[in-house]
Amino acid sequence: MNYTICAISVYVVTAIITVLVLNLIQNIRNKKYKKILDKLEYEKNVIDGTPIMPEISKIKSFLKTDKLEKSLVEWEERFDEIRSSQIPKITDMLLETEYSLSQQDYKTTLYKIAKLEMEIYKVRTNAEILLDEIKEITSSEERNRAIITKLKVNYRELYEKFISSKPEFGEVADSVSLQFENIAKRFEAFEITMENNEYTEVTKIIKSVDEMLKHMTIVIEEVPAIVLMSTEIIPRKIREVDDTYKKMKKDNYPLDYLNVEYNITE
Repeated sequence: MNYTICAISVYVVTAIITVLVLNLIQNIRNKKYKKILDKLEYEKNVIDGTPIMPEISKIKSFLKTDKLEKSLVEWEERFDEIRSSQIPKITDMLLETEYSLSQQDYKTTLYKIAKLEMEIYKVRTNAEILLDEIKEITSSEERNRAIITKLKVNYRELYEKFISSKPEFGEVADSVSLQFENIAKRFEAFEITMENNEYTEVTKIIKSVDEMLKHMTIVIEEVPAIVLMSTEIIPRKIREVDDTYKKMKKDNYPLDYLNVEYNITE
């Protein structure tokens, strides 16, 4: 009798412990997956809060070109697709996954979580790319003006260096001056293009000014030495060779085979 009671007691205790352990495991699983779903919902809300519309509104405030207007229409269509279709799809997937979790269908829950993560990644990437494209326009004025300011400083330094040593440039001084004028005109073109909000052209102007200034840096550094070489050093050496040749000819040295006069002329 006592043995039977003990056996029953052990069975009951074992059953209770088993149920408690299973409930504990189930609760741990539920909390784990619920935490993942909460994180995914937060990520969805972050995507939904991407400040695309305020950036689009900025563009509308200074919309002036047909090309920019065409881009704006495309951006609005892509934004509407994200807001009206892609984000609601994520919301539906979240609800479906939460339902599977509530039914304790963990295999299906894991599968749906994996699909959710891929969908959120895709939509987040779409939103980030769209925002970057729009910001390329809305933030370009500040960025472009910062770049052009640095280029103007470089221009002034090069021009002042040229003016202070202009005689050293000899006959090419006028050509160098003309090149500086061309760069100055590119700065003027930058202001006009910015005023017209032609941001794709602005980038081209900045690039051309940068390349022209790099070329002018080489010119300012190297041309005076080249001019000095060609106008003074080489002519002086030629005169020295010519004088030495004439003196040696007078002293009856046989120099005809050297063709000195021909080589000097060449």
